[in-house]
Amino acid sequence: MSVSGTRLVHNAGCPNLPEARERIFLGSFLHMGFAVQAANIWYFRAGPCLLCLARHRRE
Repeated sequence: MSVSGTRLVHNAGCPNLPEARERIFLGSFLHMGFAVQAANIWYFRAGPCLLCLARHRRE
């Protein structure tokens, strides 16, 4: 979770990924935006991890 209370969506292998007991698997997505939409079903406020987002944009 970020400082603002937003739940962060991470890619597999992200160094900022929380412990397994502190996360849920949302599924496999082709675009980060779709994963964030899925996270917003579970959480009041969700957004992308900035590190994962930067990696996604480079690919």
